[in-house]
Amino acid sequence: MKALIKYYLMWGFALSFLALAARRFSEDQEIEAMIDPSGPAPQTPLPQGRAGAPGSAPAPLSGPAHFSRVSDPTVTLNGTLIRNGRHFALRETAGVLYPLDSTGLTWSYLGERVRVTGKIDLGTHMVHVDAIELAMV
Repeated sequence: MKALIKYYLMWGFALSFLALAARRFSEDQEIEAMIDPSGPAPQTPLPQGRAGAPGSAPAPLSGPAHFSRVSDPTVTLNGTLIRNGRHFALRETAGVLYPLDSTGLTWSYLGERVRVTGKIDLGTHMVHVDAIELAMV
């Protein structure tokens, strides 16, 4: 009798694992289709009032070019943090997806509603994260 119970438990766990893996794979494919870093950037305009203060001095150029572009505005975005393989993205409240470059700051907020502050690359819409915090609901 114990052997039969173990047999059914083993198959139950195995089938559950396969079902979850298939679901995860399909969600990853869906997210990957939405966030294609090599494809064109989303054609949605940035919301007004979220850019850095007008008249503020531009950041000095130093370090890697994608971290220090003068034209990259600082933005604050609200949304849900999602993951696709090793990539993270922010699904904004309006449904727009923004890929994030900082995996070190984002791990503990996966699946949570967050507020991300950082510089956005206008060409790729990638957000270079400066700070991340839980959003008040």
